[in-house]
Amino acid sequence: MKKLMITALVCAAFVSVYAQDAKKEDTKYRRSSLYMMMLPDDDLEGDQLEVVENAFTTKAFPDKYNNHNLKKTVFSAQNVKAIDVTQDQIHAAEELLNSKKKGIGKIAGKLGGFMKKHEEKPDTAQKENTKNAGYIAKLNKYFDENHVAQKLFAKWLGGGETADKGKKPISYQLVEARGLQTLSQEEIATNRDLYLGEAMSDIIPRTFIMVNRYAYTPAEEIIAMTAAVADQFGGGGYASLGGALLSKVLKGYFVITNTYLYQLDLTNEQVTNLVEKYKEDISGIYNDESIKLKYVGKTMKYAPATMKLSTKSDADTKLIARATVRATDAAIADLQKKYEEFKTLATLHQEDDGTLFSYIGKKEGIDSGDKFEVLERVMKDGKETFKVVTTIKVDKKGVWDNREGAGEIIQGAAQDKEDDDINTSLTYTTFGKSKKMLEGSLIRQVK
Repeated sequence: MKKLMITALVCAAFVSVYAQDAKKEDTKYRRSSLYMMMLPDDDLEGDQLEVVENAFTTKAFPDKYNNHNLKKTVFSAQNVKAIDVTQDQIHAAEELLNSKKKGIGKIAGKLGGFMKKHEEKPDTAQKENTKNAGYIAKLNKYFDENHVAQKLFAKWLGGGETADKGKKPISYQLVEARGLQTLSQEEIATNRDLYLGEAMSDIIPRTFIMVNRYAYTPAEEIIAMTAAVADQFGGGGYASLGGALLSKVLKGYFVITNTYLYQLDLTNEQVTNLVEKYKEDISGIYNDESIKLKYVGKTMKYAPATMKLSTKSDADTKLIARATVRATDAAIADLQKKYEEFKTLATLHQEDDGTLFSYIGKKEGIDSGDKFEVLERVMKDGKETFKVVTTIKVDKKGVWDNREGAGEIIQGAAQDKEDDDINTSLTYTTFGKSKKMLEGSLIRQVK
């Protein structure tokens, strides 16, 4: 009964903020594909774990990516502990983790005063680094032993999680649905094989895995981790604040996610060669060791949950569920800013008076003053490329708060300074006005 009640409350919390009567249709383009997974931190257990897991599994999949999930999306603590790794594997993962960090030293300088007051923080930083390396080593081993890269590739071509008995030719149905949607039937009819080949070599390598390691932790631990591993944040937000000020800003318990990003490690040419090799029988894909994953990078994000360590009330359940969604969305947004290959596009719309707007906002990590490129899509010989037409900037106080539960006041919520002075009346983010006809253009955030 408890589990059913939590599931119902979580589902009720996820009423879409996009339900708008007059919303304009977005422009179609070739999207990247994503496989999302979660695993619990060591101390996430009991009711908190149940709420976080339900929030993760019932959350609407990010609408800027194609859903490429395999069956297993949730690791249990037992699953994680059962994956044995050696010290050499952990050390290799630690070297990989350190090589992928962004902005090292940039934020640490701003937090220098706070770190001097806490001499134990270097040890905290090392422990956190080693802990992340341990999880990455376990994920690497799991992905290798379970042929996850091969399964993701096979899924593109009509394969299941295991090879079928007997000979089975490749199917192009999924590639057509995701890769040819921007073309008219007349265009496809003129040279289907050319367009299909270009689509495969373009979208299959843009297949990602995002693994979220969730914890439910007090503000004091976040403050300590922020000071100890400030470079993990990539700049901005709380990472630029001193410890004393952070202590005044953050109060209560938060859902935190350490998020690890992987990608299919295939070139366009490799995809073409593999499709040609297995077009008559897909079964060989599942044991092809040339199909691999690569580690892209990580981020750490958090969102306010409850003032007290509790899941006893409906409000507590809603708050933890909302925090899980917000932390996940923040992680996606940060990874997009850090890693160009993971970036998505959005559609730019235009009112009759020239006002430019888009259905993106705080959920996507957008702030006033952020710059975007306006793109013109160019299709030539089946290849999709983009030409920069102009640049635009987000208006001051023009950011739409489209985060989960925006504007909803729930008693007992943790304190988070960033929630102050939010204009919840907006239903899109604005970018000023233009005399040019830009309706339906695609936009991409500039670093």
